[in-house]
Amino acid sequence: MVSCSENILPLPYPLIVFDGVCVLCHAAVRFIDRHDSRQQLKVVPLQSELGQYLQQRFGINLLQNNTIMVITESGVFTRSSALFAIAGYLDRPWRWLRGFRWLPRGLTDYLYEQLAWRRYRLFGRYDHCPVPALTLRTRLLENIEQLDEL
Repeated sequence: MVSCSENILPLPYPLIVFDGVCVLCHAAVRFIDRHDSRQQLKVVPLQSELGQYLQQRFGINLLQNNTIMVITESGVFTRSSALFAIAGYLDRPWRWLRGFRWLPRGLTDYLYEQLAWRRYRLFGRYDHCPVPALTLRTRLLENIEQLDEL
């Protein structure tokens, strides 16, 4: 976990930075859209201007590390910790998956990494980040200028 104390640009929390060309990642974002009825989570494709900025700001290369990044007021989470952070914002019963954070982190990160390394082979990838569904567009942030609008 990385601290969020260095606020160069104010960020809306929580933010999920995900691989915008990954079919599995897009399915996960659509799942989040359906099960976060309070519309708390915002999503940022890592290939976007804002995604590149956030990777640089927190010093995490998401593609090289095969991970997603979740930025909350508490800090920055990756791998299985990011999944458990996301679960905390979802509607019941999905929120209860957060309870798995008490499993050994080595185990949960290992399972996460096994899927992450194989995600393109198992699920495929897009040539470019596809246009999201209309309902998802309210969550999608791609440009730094959008932060001023929030």
